[in-house]
Amino acid sequence: MESLSHEITKMEYDRLCTEIASLVTETNMLARYAVVAGAAVFTFTLTQPSHGAFFNLLKALPFLISAFFGFRVYAIYRRVELISNYIQNNIEATILKQEFPLLGWETHLNNNIRQAKFIPHSFSQVATILFWVFLLLLTGTFMLM
Repeated sequence: MESLSHEITKMEYDRLCTEIASLVTETNMLARYAVVAGAAVFTFTLTQPSHGAFFNLLKALPFLISAFFGFRVYAIYRRVELISNYIQNNIEATILKQEFPLLGWETHLNNNIRQAKFIPHSFSQVATILFWVFLLLLTGTFMLM
């Protein structure tokens, strides 16, 4: 009976890893689309004369796209964090500690982040935050020009 529960847990772990991979892919695509949309609108408005309210609304479009995509990326981050905590607390805490005395990847990663002295986040988290902040500042500046 124990092997059946291990098999189900492994299948669940594989499904969760697949979901994380698809969420990371979506995050990368959202970042790419935000930059491309902003660049397209920016180059279009540089080549056109100013036409009043429609033109100002058009200039706000890159900021709005970046903000909405940024909110979606944050929601994805929270979802991945929940999955990571589930893997750490349920799968790694039960299965890996029984079969292997080693820590799992989620436990290892979370322990290293907690032990950081200056920044309590991983480098990729800080880089992602800086990317979206910079993109919002850039598109917001363009909107005010």
